[in-house]
Amino acid sequence: MPRVFIDRIAFAACAVLALAALFFGVARLEFDADLTRSLESSAESYTRFAEHRARFGDDTRDVVLAVRSQDVLPLAALEDMLIELQLARGVEDVFSLFSLTAEGSPQSFLKSERAAGLAPAEQLALMRETLPFASGLVSEDARMTLVIIQMDDALAPPEFGPVLSEPLALADPALGITRVGTPRLEEEINAALLRDQLTITPLAVVLGLALIFVIFRSWRAVVISGLPILMALALGLGALAVTGTALSPLLSLIPVILIVLGFADSIHYFHAICHRPEADIPAAVAAARREILPAIVSTTLTTVLAFLVMLWIDSEALRELAIVGALGMILTLIVVATVVPLLARLLLTRQVTLQSSQRFRSFLGLPVRLLRHAGAVSAAALVLLALLIAAQPRVVTGYDPFEHVPRASSLLEDLAVLEAELPGSGRHNVFVPATGESSEADAARLARATDALLGAPVTLPDEADAPARLVAADGSGYSIPVPTSILNEPGEIEADVARLRARLDAAGLEDADVTGYAILAAEQLPVLVDGLRTAFYIAIALMTLGIALALRSAWAGLVTLVPNLLPILGIEAWMALTGQTVTITASIALLVAFGIAVDNTIHVINRVRLKRREGTAPEAVIEQSLAALISPIMTTSLLLIAGFALTAFSALPAVGLFGALTAQAIVIALLADLLLFPALLIVLLRKDRF
Repeated sequence: MPRVFIDRIAFAACAVLALAALFFGVARLEFDADLTRSLESSAESYTRFAEHRARFGDDTRDVVLAVRSQDVLPLAALEDMLIELQLARGVEDVFSLFSLTAEGSPQSFLKSERAAGLAPAEQLALMRETLPFASGLVSEDARMTLVIIQMDDALAPPEFGPVLSEPLALADPALGITRVGTPRLEEEINAALLRDQLTITPLAVVLGLALIFVIFRSWRAVVISGLPILMALALGLGALAVTGTALSPLLSLIPVILIVLGFADSIHYFHAICHRPEADIPAAVAAARREILPAIVSTTLTTVLAFLVMLWIDSEALRELAIVGALGMILTLIVVATVVPLLARLLLTRQVTLQSSQRFRSFLGLPVRLLRHAGAVSAAALVLLALLIAAQPRVVTGYDPFEHVPRASSLLEDLAVLEAELPGSGRHNVFVPATGESSEADAARLARATDALLGAPVTLPDEADAPARLVAADGSGYSIPVPTSILNEPGEIEADVARLRARLDAAGLEDADVTGYAILAAEQLPVLVDGLRTAFYIAIALMTLGIALALRSAWAGLVTLVPNLLPILGIEAWMALTGQTVTITASIALLVAFGIAVDNTIHVINRVRLKRREGTAPEAVIEQSLAALISPIMTTSLLLIAGFALTAFSALPAVGLFGALTAQAIVIALLADLLLFPALLIVLLRKDRF
């Protein structure tokens, strides 16, 4: 059977599989903006948070409405709206100022004898003065209140908006209603994720194809280098759908990474084919495969390793990112290694000029001149690396609680307005265990806790009438919502917890627990950042060891640290000097960027190794290697930089930050590989240590 027929059958099979995966993936792909899930781990802070959620329900699913009026709240109109909400499909419970009861009675305080006959302003003022929970529900000027809606667990957060739209549409026009809770944020993140996949991902593909055409001036180059990436992307999309893996804010980083790195590998492969001396195309493809495939496999494995080191971090979200990222890289490698040679044998002929553009040759001047001062350049590189390492203690880690809020969202503005008019509209949850002795003892314990935390004792009605968010479903205790600023920074959250803990201890409630999403994030995210930094050091050690073993030279492994560490340490030092905090997004970006930065280093080492076998002098080895690599290295680096720079258009600030830091790291890595690394290599070659 002719080889060309086999190639056509093989390519057709690959294309059909990719198309089937694409259609299945588009139909089944889901988005998941569950911010709590991103903090899931075996840490004690998450365990306490999960236990509280199991007892009292998941309050991060509660829809929170900020209801405003130009004058004093019209209580009759507000009550009508609450009744419509309570009757709406999918609504389990509604907690509002009408839910606050007179002491020891199931009757609403606003319906009690004490409040009857008073004007609405007087009723609300009396409520704030009398009931500890009231100050967190109604503003001092009586023009704003919060309504908390507990939704049916069978409903997914994206369904909340449509379910509530009808009853809210019936509300009195005098009531201004704004959603400010977590479900709104998650809905907006889901919309932003969809927007990014419909804009940035296609733009990254178009950019890669356009750059290939500009560099190689050949439609064949575009097809041979670009089509495998489209197929890999389709297969990856299908794999996500088949496994039921939803695209989270962290996983949304993967498509652009796979696209730009896949293009880089296919460009290197195509460039190697173009520069083979064999006139016979199949022979040129086979020779190029032997020459370039080891380097492509190595560069893929370095990025796979950068993902896999995240497995040891105690975070389900990071472990998912590690697995999906690593498998995506391996899938892309398999597709590139399979389809590029197939297309090359099918599309290239003897009449085609197998030469890529030489437009980057002018960039060789400075690297070659620096080789004449290899010793001085090497010393300068080592000194620079030492200075950046010395600057590490100044790097500040932390987290930005709002980095996932979409750019176009008005949520932060709405929260600021809410906090200005209703201070303390955020919540910490304090769990007070029941005594297990008697209801009287439990009531006394609850009263002591609320007196310590809220400034006045609270007596709940019978458990059957008490709100589900306040009494544990298993009768194990009570949850006291303690007001706090919804815009608090991490340090302020830690101070809140310390203050609440001190009050509880003073009241003899040492077994009470303080938890909540804000507390969980403040405790867990810095731990994850530190874990990512440790993973970075593990990746450094493993990659250095791997290169040393592959080249059988410890010196060769050590000198690769210079071009690979300079980009990451340089960015961290700059962030420290400019007062920026290394967040979890920044840590992931720098870890992945390290795996990518190694790629050019590996291609240089691979070319030098091949040239070294020819017995050429050290200077000639380096110069010839640079001459052979300048075009693919510059092409792929430009593609990577431009591809990651596209994330600046992302609707999510976290995605934009990831792309910006990664692009900056690649720029520095390119400069280090062209200007510093050759000098270090020539020193090793002269001393016969490579």
